[in-house]
Amino acid sequence: MRTAACITAQPEITKSERFDAAKLRVMVCETQNTNVPAIDFYRAVGFGLEGVDLSYYSNVDKLAGEVAVFMKRKLEADEE
Repeated sequence: MRTAACITAQPEITKSERFDAAKLRVMVCETQNTNVPAIDFYRAVGFGLEGVDLSYYSNVDKLAGEVAVFMKRKLEADEE
């Protein structure tokens, strides 16, 4: 099985071909809802809100109002 790290070492192929070869369709990232700079960055580079998880962190974090935010970006075939 080829990994993304192996595929990125081949500059003569397009990103689309790399995504296909690695069978990659989406990227998912996770951050805390209180990390506004990270959320702003992810949105700026094409990620959208996918969901939240109230139980992802410890009970102390939940009491402090911190929850996990999951963001997703589809890897489009036309990305170059």
